[in-house]
Amino acid sequence: MKSTKPRILIFIDWYLPGYKAGGPITSNANMVAHLKDWFEFYIITRDTDYCESIPYSNVTSNVWNDVEKGVHIYYFSQDQLNYKNLKRVIKSLDFDIAYINGVYSRYFSFLPIFLTKPKKKIISSRGMISAHSLSVKSKKKILFFKTARITNLYKNILFHITTEEEDRYIKKLLGNRIKTFLAPNLPKNTVNQNNRQVAKPKGALRLTSIARIAPEKNTLLAIELLSNCTAETISLDLYGSIYEPQYWEECQRKIAQLPSNICVTYKGSVTGAELQQAYEQSHFLFLPTRGENFGHSVLESLSYGCPVIISDCTPWRGLEEKGIGWDIPLMNDQKFVQVICQCASMGEEEYSAMSRRAYDYAQDYINNPEIIEQNKKLFES
Repeated sequence: MKSTKPRILIFIDWYLPGYKAGGPITSNANMVAHLKDWFEFYIITRDTDYCESIPYSNVTSNVWNDVEKGVHIYYFSQDQLNYKNLKRVIKSLDFDIAYINGVYSRYFSFLPIFLTKPKKKIISSRGMISAHSLSVKSKKKILFFKTARITNLYKNILFHITTEEEDRYIKKLLGNRIKTFLAPNLPKNTVNQNNRQVAKPKGALRLTSIARIAPEKNTLLAIELLSNCTAETISLDLYGSIYEPQYWEECQRKIAQLPSNICVTYKGSVTGAELQQAYEQSHFLFLPTRGENFGHSVLESLSYGCPVIISDCTPWRGLEEKGIGWDIPLMNDQKFVQVICQCASMGEEEYSAMSRRAYDYAQDYINNPEIIEQNKKLFES
């Protein structure tokens, strides 16, 4: 029996059970988890994770997988991913709205605009239309958006924005006639417990970075900042896929030059219980990122009672005033070093109070019903 719920067809390069593409996977998975009682979701994606060539072992490629009630996923194998097959799969499905992630992908961002006519379309740029994104390969990207504006590529398409800043930047590039709808990214549809498993002696500091090893995440800067800290012992555990091997080599050279009181360890890409353990056993998340559309790792860290030391290039601002961490101007190296040293000298009582505030703040955000309503209205408007 056909479901009476509106059908949403999602296009995304990488999706669950993948995790190496980071934020876009998390954003879509969280949205589906929260809204599947109101909408029927059909997702078209690849059968491999980001930067991988081996297909997932627990999915069937090139057919619809009914993964749970209200959620169906079509995993394209690389040899079957082409215009003809994409068109065939789209035309075989009766859907109400096309939800397109990103703007640059040929098969998951560009072609769906044309192949889903005349259906209603929503595009989520996932941070790809922002100052920090356009700083990479800027000439090619600016040319793309100039062409899109001239040709009215996005005419009658609604853009899903998650911040007012994103709205301003999209309209600056594509014109004020672009239609937008503000709905913040949804958190994980779970409630974490504040199970802090790490003591906080004065003079010692355990930091964790959960992000791709890549220039836009500023991994190298994070390592360089630590070299100027004089605390007794500071450790930094790096979790994430290596995006550019050459960049990682630079990081390794800098790690080899660190003083004896600083220890940086690469832990690889992890998910699930291992990731939870990383949050619960760390004192602070350390992420001097160049820019985040949302920053899921920031909210996840806070939800485990782990305060954060991040740049001011994310939506998470005013953290020091809230007593749950710091959002530091990216170019202010001295402030980063000062805060790290301050955190190292922090004792158990002060840290425990900050941890509790971080946990409470995250729970208030996660359980905010207004965010769910805004996302529902995105598809109902």
